[in-house]
Amino acid sequence: MPEAYKLAANRTLNRMLRDTSSLYQSRHNLKIYVRNPIVKSSDLPAGIETGIKTLKRNLANSYTFSVTDNSADADYYLATEADWFDTPSKNVPAIKYTTSLIDRKGNKVNEWVEIIKQTGNSKIWL
Repeated sequence: MPEAYKLAANRTLNRMLRDTSSLYQSRHNLKIYVRNPIVKSSDLPAGIETGIKTLKRNLANSYTFSVTDNSADADYYLATEADWFDTPSKNVPAIKYTTSLIDRKGNKVNEWVEIIKQTGNSKIWL
């Protein structure tokens, strides 16, 4: 199921970069630290680490924020959570994937949520 997390990571990152352009366009060399993901349900499909790797790689290649491995150097933090999402019919598995941008003081700047659902009985996630 890592593909589901890659999809969600790409979608939330694209929205984050669009919504935060005023931050990184006004100040160059902003450093961002990507925190370890929080998985809220133990029975979620494995693979969220693959989504985080995708997010880090795409963020580093975006020429917006500079990704740092040292949280003390960061101007911003990117936090990711995943949990089950209850669809209205409750027949189709869905994951709620949330990415939050947090400033150095611990204030949430914004958050982006992506709901990815499994299509019918197949292994494809949308």
